Amino acid sequence: MLWQAKNNIFYYIQVKTTCLDEKRAARVQIKKQSFDNVRADQVIYIITIRKDNGKYDFFVFSQRDVDRLERQKEIVVSEQSISIKIRFDERDNLPYLYTDSK
Repeated sequence: MLWQAKNNIFYYIQVKTTCLDEKRAARVQIKKQSFDNVRADQVIYIITIRKDNGKYDFFVFSQRDVDRLERQKEIVVSEQSISIKIRFDERDNLPYLYTDSK
């Protein structure tokens, strides 16, 4: 977790790096306890995915994004963690969020 200050306001940045699996998917778990006492507009999650060709894709989520995506059932949030799963479509290679219930 990184802390960055701007105008005397601290921002909390969580960076997770992962690789694609055989199904062209990547999964990350972020522990919630680190951010439970932080204002929602001060949290940023960055997911870095290393692809087979050695290149990286980056995804940035604010806490508001996480809340919205949880309501839309695109990610899973529990008391312990935030579970974000990203898969790349085989036809056009575009990323999309998914859950095991999809």
